[in-house]
Amino acid sequence: MHVATVDHLDGPVVVLLHGLGGWHGEWARTAAALAPHVRVVAFDQRGHGLSSTRPSDLSRAAHADDVVAVLDALGVPAATLVGQSAGGHTALVTAAAHPERVDRLVLVEAGVGGDSSSNQQATIDWFRSWPSPVSDVDELTSVLGTTTQVAEVWWDGLAHAPDGGRPRWDADVLAQVLAGIGEREHWDEWDAVACPTTLVRATRSAIPDAQITRMAGRPGVDLAEVDAGHDLHLEQPEAWHDVLLAALSLHA
Repeated sequence: MHVATVDHLDGPVVVLLHGLGGWHGEWARTAAALAPHVRVVAFDQRGHGLSSTRPSDLSRAAHADDVVAVLDALGVPAATLVGQSAGGHTALVTAAAHPERVDRLVLVEAGVGGDSSSNQQATIDWFRSWPSPVSDVDELTSVLGTTTQVAEVWWDGLAHAPDGGRPRWDADVLAQVLAGIGEREHWDEWDAVACPTTLVRATRSAIPDAQITRMAGRPGVDLAEVDAGHDLHLEQPEAWHDVLLAALSLHA
């Protein structure tokens, strides 16, 4: 497992969890915004980045256990978990299964799962449609249907060779990860979460309104919004940093 840290003496710890197909480096600007205040940890989750490409266990429990294993390796008793999309779902199930290890949650464009099989298939078909190699950032911008700013972050996460960049993930593995999230709505896990939680939703959100409404209705849960799409932490980093620092009661 590939782990990166930004140390801040003995300050509180924030763990950043990327989404499906992502990598730890997508949090670089977020880590820089947090570094004056806290110790930042980010890692490539199983099946992603520089971690194992085809792990034998892709269950939700295994992902949660990875978070705990990272905390154990760093000697951290408990941390704040910040997760985007699938990484937010991992943060949620970790807080449910290991409540003593999680002080606070920040769930970024993340719900309780339960997506339809057709939506899951569409997502995986999209990942499978990526050219390999991707020739350059311009081509990746077109593939992602996003801005060059966002595409550059994804580009940096590819394995590079003279002919272009190749994903550091296998679409079949991503399908298994997504199936674990989508098999049901994880309301039991959500109901088991006891720590303070901030939901950060995009104005062009991929999370169902009904899930956000139910999640936000629980005591101890705050809701914030950023004018962006699903990758809001990459599309609008300054607005995202303002929301995150406020959620953690930190000041720029």
